[in-house]
Amino acid sequence: MKSPQTLRQIQRWLRQCDGGCSCPGEGGHQDCSVGLSGEAVEKKTILPSRLVDVRVPRLCITAGRRGQYTALSHRWGGKSPLTTTRTNLDDHKQRIPAQKLPKTFRDAIELTRRLGIRYIWIDSLCIVQDDAGDWAAESKQMGTIYERSYLTIAATSSVDGDGGLFQDTAVHDHVKFPCGSGPGHMYFTNYYPPSEIPMVDMELGPLNTRGWVFQERLLSRRILHFMPAQLYWECLGGIVSQSGLPSDCDAIRHWHRSLELSLRDIRGSLATTHVHPAHPLQLDNTDSGQGFKHDLGHLHFHRAWEQALCYYSTRALTFPSDRLVALQGVMERLQKRTGFGCVLGHWSDSALCFIKSLAWAVAGPLYAYASPASPGPPSPAPSWSWL
Repeated sequence: MKSPQTLRQIQRWLRQCDGGCSCPGEGGHQDCSVGLSGEAVEKKTILPSRLVDVRVPRLCITAGRRGQYTALSHRWGGKSPLTTTRTNLDDHKQRIPAQKLPKTFRDAIELTRRLGIRYIWIDSLCIVQDDAGDWAAESKQMGTIYERSYLTIAATSSVDGDGGLFQDTAVHDHVKFPCGSGPGHMYFTNYYPPSEIPMVDMELGPLNTRGWVFQERLLSRRILHFMPAQLYWECLGGIVSQSGLPSDCDAIRHWHRSLELSLRDIRGSLATTHVHPAHPLQLDNTDSGQGFKHDLGHLHFHRAWEQALCYYSTRALTFPSDRLVALQGVMERLQKRTGFGCVLGHWSDSALCFIKSLAWAVAGPLYAYASPASPGPPSPAPSWSWL
């Protein structure tokens, strides 16, 4: 840990979120214990099949036990981090040599230990990487793993496993200047360098340009983002920075004018919108009617989904064929919540909604440096699907 103050701040955020109370810059936390599917997540949940025991790093087989764990969201980068394979699986069950762990893994294990949590889930260690059957089975559980994690630790500013969570970078103070006055009051606004506007620097972090991470972030109930200048706490109650400065959703929309909602707004809308499958959108054919007869829940849901796709479709994937599986966990939970059918990323709750969703078009990238997918197998989806 960088400092005892940092650990205390993280513990404070966890207590506030656990207690359902509000804090400056955030809303209530009543929904933070509820997954995207609408089901409550118990504090001591069923553990993933494998976890890393942080006391003496080793791979544990949980055999359906209950407890708490953290999950690491990280970028593999140009080189593969330490992985579990069929060759070293038995060795990792005995001990994982600390000197072989990349810095990001060591930092995340140490943070989990300091928070008093016994286990952490790290994809490259908890999935047998050269076993196609194990990878297929465990990758289907990734949505559940991030949704049930007590805390997701995001190495948001690291390009690979060597970057670590805690980085030594100069912190630039924001500048406060007067912007108006009223009876007995002077009002001030803040100015930051563009790369350090609260939340914008987080959104532009290397981790958040990756396709797989979109699902991890959307399904995690609370996330701790590590940036060079400060930490960010993200949950359904809001986003708050370590400095206490409010996050600025309008600044995000400034980077991409077509976006109407921030990613946190989208997650909140998808998680809390009530829809009625028995009452789909339909044309209003009455003499006085114009447009649609509809349940507002449907409109909110489809608007949020369209905005989610604006974010997701700009993320980079190493293999284009992963476009569907990297979003599968989100779609399965929304299907469970709404009862809607989903066909290759298009919701089929009504013919009208399905036809409308076919009118997608390619727009500019959300971020100027969003990298394209590496050469590989083409997407198996038909041309009418945005996939």
